Amino acid sequence: MAIGVIGIIAASVGAEREDVAQVPYHIACSSTTRSEIVLPLLDARGEVRGVLDIDSDILGAFDAVDQEELEGLAAVVSKVYV
Repeated sequence: MAIGVIGIIAASVGAEREDVAQVPYHIACSSTTRSEIVLPLLDARGEVRGVLDIDSDILGAFDAVDQEELEGLAAVVSKVYV
């Protein structure tokens, strides 16, 4: 069973940017975190090998441009798992 934002993303192989106060399954690493973006790191078979997880104390800190750029970074990091 997937738990928290990271577990849900890892299980679904999707990206998520959230205002964590609105996410009932969010597990806080810090009490000051307001926004989080989580992207899966996939191996050559498309299986999740890890996640890129970035938190912010600013509400609504991540937008579609951030997500696009971080997806590119996740793709580069994922090459480790070929």
